[in-house]
Amino acid sequence: LGSCSVMRCGQGQTIARGWAGTALATSIFWVSSARALSSGGKAADEAWQNVCGAAANVVSGLAYASATHPLAQLRVPSTADAPRLCCEACDGNSSCVGWTVQWNKYHVQPYPDQSTCTLYPEIPQIWAVDRAVPPFECEPNGKSKTPPFSVAGCVNVTYDHTDSAVSGNKLRSQHHVPPPAIPPSPLPPPTARTFNILYLVADDMRPQLKSYGHPQMITPNLDKLAATALQFDFAYTQFAYCAPSRNSWLSGRRPDRTRALNFLTTFRDTANGTSWMAMPQFFKEHGWWTSSAGKVFHDGMDDAPSWSFPSKQTAWISCQPGDLTFGPTGPHQMTGNETDFDAQVNNAGCTVTSNSTVQFTNENISLGHGLARLELAHASGRPWWVSIGVHRPHAPYRSGQGFEADVLYPTALGPAHPFVPADAPFMAGNFIGEDITNVYGVGSPNITVNPNVTIDLRRYYYAATTYADHFLGMALDKLDALGVGDNTITVFHSDHGYALGEGNEWSKKTASEVATHVPLLIRVPWMKASIGRRVTAARVELVDVYRTLADFARLEAAVQPDVQGVSLAPLFSDPDHPPQLLASKPAFSQIARCECGVYTCWGPTSCNPTWNRSWYDPKGHTRGCNPLFATPENRSCFSCPPPERGAPAPPPRCGWSGTECGGNACAMIPTNRFDFMGYTMRTATRRFTAWVVWDKSKNTTDWTQPVEYELFDLSNDTGTSFDYDGYAVNVAHLPGYTAEVAALRSQLQTAVASWR
Repeated sequence: LGSCSVMRCGQGQTIARGWAGTALATSIFWVSSARALSSGGKAADEAWQNVCGAAANVVSGLAYASATHPLAQLRVPSTADAPRLCCEACDGNSSCVGWTVQWNKYHVQPYPDQSTCTLYPEIPQIWAVDRAVPPFECEPNGKSKTPPFSVAGCVNVTYDHTDSAVSGNKLRSQHHVPPPAIPPSPLPPPTARTFNILYLVADDMRPQLKSYGHPQMITPNLDKLAATALQFDFAYTQFAYCAPSRNSWLSGRRPDRTRALNFLTTFRDTANGTSWMAMPQFFKEHGWWTSSAGKVFHDGMDDAPSWSFPSKQTAWISCQPGDLTFGPTGPHQMTGNETDFDAQVNNAGCTVTSNSTVQFTNENISLGHGLARLELAHASGRPWWVSIGVHRPHAPYRSGQGFEADVLYPTALGPAHPFVPADAPFMAGNFIGEDITNVYGVGSPNITVNPNVTIDLRRYYYAATTYADHFLGMALDKLDALGVGDNTITVFHSDHGYALGEGNEWSKKTASEVATHVPLLIRVPWMKASIGRRVTAARVELVDVYRTLADFARLEAAVQPDVQGVSLAPLFSDPDHPPQLLASKPAFSQIARCECGVYTCWGPTSCNPTWNRSWYDPKGHTRGCNPLFATPENRSCFSCPPPERGAPAPPPRCGWSGTECGGNACAMIPTNRFDFMGYTMRTATRRFTAWVVWDKSKNTTDWTQPVEYELFDLSNDTGTSFDYDGYAVNVAHLPGYTAEVAALRSQLQTAVASWR
């Protein structure tokens, strides 16, 4: 994928052919050890030869930049790799600017970054092969029907696309686009403490790291960060899925204040939202150079006012033909012709192989852009705030070659509590709309996934976690390469937790401990009392990070008054003895429910227990009603409808209570169609949730209506196990808890009222 020759840009700057500078021009990956001159000539040719060889490995997923990584390996490319992956001269014409891309069957197009060599001549023009699009349509003369690509700051750029999918037609275009105007940022105030901020974000990563008490995990880079950072053992998101969570912590406001409660709106859409300063914007306005790459703000919800230099979000790359996956017959490579298993594997696990049609992942692209921005930040002469977000371990659990699940994690255990928690109210579950689809048992509260399939799914998730750790480690290594580690605060966390079969859930989007508990590491090098320490006596929230960083910068007084959360800075002086405010503060989260109605089970033999020995449901048509509970008197009984194939209806069985909510936690449902909002409060010993009726006419909750409750006794929870027994039993309705439920409701309702 990809070859380039000479790119001649504005103001006469020339970027030598090949992968000039420290970034790959294709931005598939960053080879920090390779340096090419930016001035052409013999030296550039020699540099190109070196970098190009490394790039061949990068694109094939076999090069890992961190030499200390336990999986590090570097394949020497064969001569056959060079024509496919490396550079050719541009027909000897010094005025020609050529870019030749061999398209694969998925039509991955070159997509320009907003970087400009006019503004930053020392950094090469950054490119990404990161958009899966329909094939180009070509006129008979070979001209493209699609608009030409836009390249900021480059003059008379010619793109020469060879598309094997359209019989080798050549697509060419020439144009000039002026560079974006970037207004100057103010200098930091003289009273501020200036430092850099590296903000790392993972997607769907639960705190399953070695440093969090999981010795089987291979997470050396995050463990290394934890050894020099302050680790928060009880950290929580405010909303257990991507967009609402990111809108919350990046704006510093709780979801009830942002009104960003699903994928339909951002915090900018609420009243006064356009005047709010997001966290990176706050630092930009106070003199920091800011930018990001990958998934930081939610995909498609980027926030332009936050950036001194444009961010770069990257598109998803799912499992591809040639990837290694699993199935009922064992591991196999996808062929692209799968029918029975195609939907399943694209929502489960896979690994890049030498036969994969797409030899790279989202992380290759995100890190290429992210590390380039770290170079730009370092060259800016300002303190900087740079964020890099990786997509993994979000489903599909796709990892690069060398990170095979069966090699990294040959064994795994299933959940200790695979069933829905006892006495859970119907709105607690999120069974319709989970990440994993077409696996028998997923999507049903009354059928668990086959234990062998559960283990396969977990192993691929673990491998994706190790894969994310590797790329995050590259960002950490870059701090050392730039020599700025001692003056950089490093933050790492995920956007929310994740369930891998606990409580019969496979995803996030619930109010559970597993769905909301996140890893949080913050390294402040000059706070020596915090190095390698853990906070276990306070429950902290992602919404707290904004004020924490502002506090360290001595800018707390400048934070807008409606920014919520509290500063965690006092914990860095004495992690074992938090002040009363932090020791007593609960962590709060919320989640919406809609499309609630009668639970439906269906399928040709959906009530037949023998189906529990199966694992694959080709059409998602099996949602059983076999009992899961030892005390069926706690559940109503109901009948399945007649099976699809006309057989008589099976007899009534006991199981789920007969009602459920759909709508994928209201992800694409307007708020005026919500049914419930679940508010959760996590204290030192309790997890309490109130499911409050949503008043559709007023578009808010109505606490005067009957409320359903969940209460879990977590008195001995250490935060290091997803199988803690207390997660499995809702005690809210048991004798002896009535007064406690009333008191917790009052405390929670008062807190919620203060958020809006």
